[in-house]
Amino acid sequence: MKQNSMVAERGRAGKSRLDRWTGFDTAVTAISVVVCFITIYPMWYVISMSVSDPIAAASGAVAFWPVGFSVESYRIVALDREFWQAFLNSVIYVAAGCVLMLFNTIL
Repeated sequence: MKQNSMVAERGRAGKSRLDRWTGFDTAVTAISVVVCFITIYPMWYVISMSVSDPIAAASGAVAFWPVGFSVESYRIVALDREFWQAFLNSVIYVAAGCVLMLFNTIL
C-alpha cells in the first residue's frame, strides 16, 4: 500500500511539472514567433507587391497590405512565351530527375 502511494506521488509530480508554463517556454515561444515572422514576411511582401497597383508598388507605398488591386503583372507573365518555355523545361527536368533517381534506387 505504501509503495502504491509513492508511485502516485511521483506520477502527480511529473504531471504537474509538464503542466507548468516556465520562462523557458515563454522564451522559446517568443523566439519561434519571431522566426516565423522573419520567414513568412518576405513571401507576404512579394505577394502584396504582385497584386498591388503598379504605380503604388513602384513608388514604395506598399509595406504590408496591398495598395489598390491589379493582376496586370500576372497577365503579362501569362502571355510571355519565354516564361512557358522555362516552365516546360522545369517540368521536364523534374520528371527526368525523378525517373533517374527511381532507377538508381532500384539498382
